[in-house]
Amino acid sequence: MARRYGNLLARLGAGFMGISHQRAPAFRWGVIAALAILWVWAGYNGWVKQGDVVDAEGAVDIAEAAYRTAAALGPEGSYLSPPNIELEVARFAGIALPLIGLLLAFSAQLGRSVAQLFNHGAADHVVVAGGGPAALALADDCVKRGDIVTLIAPTLMEETTQIMRAHGVTVIQGDAARPEVLRGARAHKAAHVVAFEDSEARNLHVEAAVRTVAQRRGKRTPLAVHTAMATPMLLQEAREMRSREQAARDRAASAAGKPPRVLIDAKPFSLHELAARRLIQSRAPVWLSQAQAAGQARLHLVLFGFDGVAEAVAVRTLMAVWSAHFEPPRITVISPDPRQTELRFRARYPQAMGNPAVWTPDIAFLQGDWTLAPIDQAMLAEIDKARGPATACVVATGDDEVNIRIGLSLLRTCNQGGFWPVPIYLHEDSASEFTRQYASGDKTPDIADAFLEAFGARETLATRELVLEGAADRGAAVAHAYYVADIGKRDAATMRELQAAARGWGTILETYRAANRGSADSALVKLWDAGWLPAGVGDAGETTPTIDPALLPMMARREHDRWSAERLLAGWRPGPRNNELMTHPNLKSWEELTEDEQNRDVAQVKSAIDVGRLLVRQGFVRRA
Repeated sequence: MARRYGNLLARLGAGFMGISHQRAPAFRWGVIAALAILWVWAGYNGWVKQGDVVDAEGAVDIAEAAYRTAAALGPEGSYLSPPNIELEVARFAGIALPLIGLLLAFSAQLGRSVAQLFNHGAADHVVVAGGGPAALALADDCVKRGDIVTLIAPTLMEETTQIMRAHGVTVIQGDAARPEVLRGARAHKAAHVVAFEDSEARNLHVEAAVRTVAQRRGKRTPLAVHTAMATPMLLQEAREMRSREQAARDRAASAAGKPPRVLIDAKPFSLHELAARRLIQSRAPVWLSQAQAAGQARLHLVLFGFDGVAEAVAVRTLMAVWSAHFEPPRITVISPDPRQTELRFRARYPQAMGNPAVWTPDIAFLQGDWTLAPIDQAMLAEIDKARGPATACVVATGDDEVNIRIGLSLLRTCNQGGFWPVPIYLHEDSASEFTRQYASGDKTPDIADAFLEAFGARETLATRELVLEGAADRGAAVAHAYYVADIGKRDAATMRELQAAARGWGTILETYRAANRGSADSALVKLWDAGWLPAGVGDAGETTPTIDPALLPMMARREHDRWSAERLLAGWRPGPRNNELMTHPNLKSWEELTEDEQNRDVAQVKSAIDVGRLLVRQGFVRRA
């Protein structure tokens, strides 16, 4: 069972917080209602039994009974008459009603006060800084998994605050970039702090403040600080900064002869990158099968729009989807301003565009303004003529409403005469009923037609598993273990060994982490090359697939090409090995590598087996 974050005091505080905002009001009004009903029922029956409100014909004077019940609460009231159990009950219920009602009126505040008292000793919990939809989705998912969560937000709707507190979340309205606010949230004693505000700059300010309060952490395990990024360049720089910080700390500890003191484990992340990686990890075999069925020479991805998610999909495809049976992947971007879009891309990836002797990405930017012209067969025919037929399409303009309109137009156009019978991946920031109903994947697997599939909604990405546990990097951890230990020379590893390899991922420098992310994302591509496809959900497939040794040389060569593309896109360039200057001597052709260097690529191909086993638990089946 996965670990749940939060110590006993944090759990008691969360419990009282939930009771005070959810159960206390219902309990309070329930008690008051019960006392009122008891008072009226006992008083009525008591006066009827005594006979004072019954006339000679046996009729009950209800008004008189009600008056006597309400008026006889004082010490001189008729309740002092001869013994009558119903009237005694009514008397005490009537007296208790206002007293208990007054006491219970303070029950919510009492619960909050007790919760705050316990929260002063909270530790090992999760602190989320941000009040946006993604931050709230993460907090909600953590609570569902049994974690104790403190949410820091400068402004939050009262209804949202009440709902979160009813779920046991401690909500602090304040600026998470201020150390005193973080100390109030016990961030220095937390297991995870997630900077999940709407601005990258704000998130970096929060991370800096967390570093300040972490000085009071003592000898606890390092505090994991997850900082949300949106810009690819800033994400890369944040990761490289973490790597340089780690290397400098290790050098200082080595010189002092002491183990390094680690207070912060910085973990920059991007929902855009997570969306792209999850799409590629799960759908790359579908694309390759589509290209094979269409007789295409290469995988060709056509992107309508080029927002942050589209750029991440393009870059991760160029980093990972390299098949030994196809030419390098091709990307075509349709944009209202292709020149400006291309200049931005070149500025962000200068090494990839500036080293043609090693590799140049096959990416083109074409004109297409869907606000001025329809997406019809004439537009698709121009793309087809200039770049060839598509293997798959991605719609990601940065606006969910526009994405839906383009997706529907593209679906109709592609299916008109079977022009492009391709999958169309529709990005959405937030899951909608439309995408659940009409963009849920291929409903006709036996018919070659286009279909819509939504991806990248924050509800599926801002989760405990992906953000806190780093599930997307588990395969990369295994790929790194193969690289350093040459596990590929042994028999297939057990699942326990694979999980152990993943646990050592946190101590690896970022330069190796980035390289192995690309290797892991390409694992299912290599398995496709070897003749395997993931088994269907619920099916029992082969759990130990194999690669024909005759395919290894060809696949290792393609792996080197893929690695070179990944390194150039990550900002590396040819030259003597220098992690600081980001130069690598192996950025050259396959023929120029030594036998040992080529064997490293063979080991990475073999690692795809175990990475795939980790990603696809139901196993694999032979493809046609």
